[in-house]
Amino acid sequence: MARRVLKGAWIACCWVALGVGLCACRSAPPPEFPTWSTLKLDATVGSDHPMLQASRMILAQDREILSQPSFTPDQRAKAMKAWSPAVAKVLGASDASLEEPIPVHATLSAEDDLVAWRAIGRSLIWQLEDALEQDDVSGVQSSSRGIVRFSRALLSGSATHVDLGLTLLDEHRERVLSALEKFEPTFLRSLATTLATLEQPLATMPQLTKHEKERMLASVQWLQDSYRAEKWDGVRERLGRESIPAIDYLRGLRGKDGPARAEFFKGLGDEVEFELKTIEEALKTPAARRSELPIPSGDRPWKRFAKHFFRTMRPVLAKRDLTQSRTQMLVLRCRLLAQTKEAAAAPRMLPPGTGIDPFTGLPFGYAASGRTFRIYSLGRDRLDNGGKTDLLFESPDLTLESGPGF
Repeated sequence: MARRVLKGAWIACCWVALGVGLCACRSAPPPEFPTWSTLKLDATVGSDHPMLQASRMILAQDREILSQPSFTPDQRAKAMKAWSPAVAKVLGASDASLEEPIPVHATLSAEDDLVAWRAIGRSLIWQLEDALEQDDVSGVQSSSRGIVRFSRALLSGSATHVDLGLTLLDEHRERVLSALEKFEPTFLRSLATTLATLEQPLATMPQLTKHEKERMLASVQWLQDSYRAEKWDGVRERLGRESIPAIDYLRGLRGKDGPARAEFFKGLGDEVEFELKTIEEALKTPAARRSELPIPSGDRPWKRFAKHFFRTMRPVLAKRDLTQSRTQMLVLRCRLLAQTKEAAAAPRMLPPGTGIDPFTGLPFGYAASGRTFRIYSLGRDRLDNGGKTDLLFESPDLTLESGPGF
């Protein structure tokens, strides 16, 4: 009898254990996809930032003129008149409000804003060109200040914002260089002071990695949501034909178990931190001393998506390296030219406290003869080639694009 009781109890325990195991199997949740971001790509959010208010003013007008690749004199005059309230909104804003970081959501819905900001930048460059043509020193000074202030605001945004700001600074520099000889020492020193305010934002691009982190994470979330909803048209439209093999791979994941699907997006999302650390380290190192920026190694089936979503800061960094050095060279050119005009001879050497070339981490190169002088960066090889350069003014020495010299 006792044996039967024990046997029955043992069988009962087995059934209980089996039932618990089956319940555990049934209750095990499916693999969870991580939440990368609550921000949405292309979301439009209101803001009282003067940059975004100006953008809305531009976009509320006839958009046909915004897409024109070139302008006749009449079209240019019409565009400048139409865009003048938006330009006034930017230039009339206080320094404090204009230099507030551009809201992160503007990073995610950047395309329309960029179209509008290009229009404002184009209008400012046209004003500068008109002032230079008319030898209007006051107009050149005013336009230069406007371009610098507008560019400083753009430098506090994402990679696309920074890129536009750098383009405007490059266009401004190329236009004023050939006219510097016309100006009096007082104006030259004033221009140098205005340009010197760019030193810190060009060195740090203060909001770049913050904005790009948000944009990259929102991109991973968008791709993950598209995968789970099986909506591929938007992916193909945004990423182009090169995304087709990557999309095919993702579709193939549906036949695999849940962890394999979630692991794909975890691997992609984890590369966000890799890219941020890479750029942050690169910002600390002069371009000429910087090794080629690394990319993650190993088997990376998400690499096409990573290339599209995560590589926007690298070309901007390379462009910044050139603009930063040349902006400092232009500041020095203005100050040295002012001294030359007053003394009727160029300084024999760079004055103390001139600073270090951010491109090389070394002093700028300099040579003078009579009333002419040359200032230059030693370039990527960090060797002094006496200012010799190529058609791009980049190698072997990095120089300004034109202007007085010997």
